[in-house]
Amino acid sequence: NDLHITNTMRHYCPVFVVLLACCGIVDAFHCVNNVGSSRLPWSSLLLSRRSQQQTKLQSSSVLSSALSSSVDQEKTKPRFTLYVLEKGRCPYAARTWMTMLELGLDFETVEVNARSKPDWFLALNPLGKVPTVIDNDNSNDDDAAAIVVYESLICNEYLCDLVLDEQEGNNASSSSSLLRPASAAGKASMRLLCHHFDENVATAQYTFFMNSDDTKDAELQQTLEEALDVLEDQLLTSGGPFFMGSELSLVDVHIWPFFLRLVVSLEHFKDGYTLSSSSTSTSTSSNRFSHLLQWFETVQARPSAQATAMSANDIVTVYQMFRDINYKFGGLNKKTT
Repeated sequence: NDLHITNTMRHYCPVFVVLLACCGIVDAFHCVNNVGSSRLPWSSLLLSRRSQQQTKLQSSSVLSSALSSSVDQEKTKPRFTLYVLEKGRCPYAARTWMTMLELGLDFETVEVNARSKPDWFLALNPLGKVPTVIDNDNSNDDDAAAIVVYESLICNEYLCDLVLDEQEGNNASSSSSLLRPASAAGKASMRLLCHHFDENVATAQYTFFMNSDDTKDAELQQTLEEALDVLEDQLLTSGGPFFMGSELSLVDVHIWPFFLRLVVSLEHFKDGYTLSSSSTSTSTSSNRFSHLLQWFETVQARPSAQATAMSANDIVTVYQMFRDINYKFGGLNKKTT
């Protein structure tokens, strides 16, 4: 018997060595125990091993891919972070959101709870307001702290300056305007229009909207329309289709998010009031704000406006809440009954 086993081992020794290399020691001994059998499981054993090896290779590939993706995500983290309210509710933040889209910047948006702003956000912006922009650029100094900018017009001018500076630094030709006129006079005119909207149009809009005394509506409507006359006249002077002429500018992105809310809220809450129903003082057939309404539709068609716009239903829902809690709009609306 010993001699028979020895001869058998000699006969199958090459196979035994191969199995040790390919299948592992335990499986090799399993095969030796079946040497005398006419049903040696060589093919099934080898196929099983090959399947296990392929599974290991696939797992390794998935892990490698995940690690690579993680590294890529870290490398491709957007330079800018824009903080906004939930569902893009804030028109101030929409101004900067539109600007970043128009400039083609690489950024991410982070939503902040309007009623319970976290401590980490207040540490970034003590005012607790949106928009807040974080510029994570550290190309010149790895230890440099991120730059924090807030207030919509300041954010927008900062971003335009930044893009212009980088283009000049790279000796690249700048785009036609970078959302601002080229001349100092043009820039001053742009800022004055933004100021007019904030100080006159927005205050008249929200005062009219919040008024609950029907006897005062006609007077408040007139105040609003007189403030809007300035914008209509500017479009006539510039030749349109935008406030500063043929190019979209910061005036347009400054005004459009609020104008959208004006159009929707006043039609819903003020007995179907629309700007298209306002006639000129000299003719009842000529629309008083035809250029302004055309401007609104022109900007509305732009991808930046579509990406940041609130739906009409959402605007009505939010503005109903404003009425219910007698919201003060940061002092925008003057005292009404």
